[in-house]
Amino acid sequence: MLVMACKMQEDECGDATNFAVTFAGELLSHAENLIRMGLHPSQILNGYEDASKKALAFLNEEKLVGLKVEDPRDLDSVSEAIKASVGSKVPNYA
Repeated sequence: MLVMACKMQEDECGDATNFAVTFAGELLSHAENLIRMGLHPSQILNGYEDASKKALAFLNEEKLVGLKVEDPRDLDSVSEAIKASVGSKVPNYA
């Protein structure tokens, strides 16, 4: 399943497969703690599904948009929008 998640992440975004593995590892780590506390795996799964729905609803809110590019041909606005993404890949990029 982890390999499938990484492939889907690669196909969708072209990157961030390390994030997919790290995120899955954290979910499993927290699930282990919840099992040790006595929760049944189906309860944990239901909780993760509920959390996923709430996170998606939260992300779909308009107020979370930090920067919106109105015209993709405007070099300045596109440059500003991709600065964070490119900056994480290229050292000393400003």
